[in-house]
Parts: sequence; C-alpha cells; structure tokens
Amino acid sequence: FPVTIITGNIGAAIVEEAKSHYEGEQWKAADNDDLARQCASFVTDVWRKVGITSVGSSNGNTMVSQAGSAYHTANSGYTPNVGDMINWAEHVGIYMGNGQYTARNSTGGVHTGSMAEAQQWFGSPEGYISVRELPDAKNISTKIFSSFSQFQKDNAQMIGNALKEKAELWKDKYATIVTGK
Repeated sequence: FPVTIITGNIGAAIVEEAKSHYEGEQWKAADNDDLARQCASFVTDVWRKVGITSVGSSNGNTMVSQAGSAYHTANSGYTPNVGDMINWAEHVGIYMGNGQYTARNSTGGVHTGSMAEAQQWFGSPEGYISVRELPDAKNISTKIFSSFSQFQKDNAQMIGNALKEKAELWKDKYATIVTGK
C-alpha cells in the first residue's frame, strides 16, 4: 500500500503515482497504439493505480463526458486541485499543484512543466475534472487512510517489541556486569 501517503488525500496519491514516471519516459498504454491518444490513457492509468475507475478512456472527451458534474469549465471559477485532470482542446494532463502539470505528450513522452508552458503549447485549459468529486474518490481516501492507520499500528507494535527486546538485553548485560556471570 502507498506508505508515502499519510493524509488520505486522493490528490496527493495521484501526484505520487504520476511522479513515479520519469521525465521523457515513453510510457504507452497496453491497449492503445495511437500516440496522439496516450495523454488520456496516461491519466486513466495513473488514476486507476490509486483506485479511480469511474472515469477513464483513451479519449479525453470521453473522460469529460464520464465525469458529469465533476467537470468544470475553465470560466466557471473552479480552481484545480492536485490530482485533477486538465482538459485542453487537444490534450489532457494532471494538475500537480503549484502551477505545475504532468502529461504524456505525443512525442516527448511523460513531461512535467509549468501551466504557463502548457498555455504556450496547448492554449488555455477548457476545463478540469475534479477528482475529489468523482463517486469513487471518497472511498479511496478512506481506504488509503485506513491502510496507513494499519501501517502505523503495525509499526508501533514492531517498535514496542524491539524496545522490549532491547530492555531484556540490557537487563541481562547489566546482570552479567554486576554479578560477573
């Protein structure tokens, strides 16, 4: 389970998964040979790896349709959150926070850049899919948090056992020093 996720924030889980792909990686969907459609497949793959299955396609327009009310047009006043899908006229990517995005570009592979750079390459965003508003996002946040809570409990138990073993070891050593046996 994703040990790096400590808050249960679905957006943070998406960002961590997207960051696992290196700059220039020629990532390609197993079921999609069309390089012009790798961007939507990449977002779908990242989302699925953290448990978002309600929206996903090799086509960005299909994803927008699937999102329903979780899709916000750029002029609606919506501000993207980490993990959201950015929808440009001919491209999609993941909003990484701090004015950054990651996408699978047709020729350059996986790329992380600034939204200002994206504006030059793709134009203004047409809208965003709010990952937090998708029906499966709330359950995933809970699962991630629960998994981490179990991780904390397990580690606390291991640390407790290690401290007990260390105390016993010192007790034995102390007895040997004092008694000479």
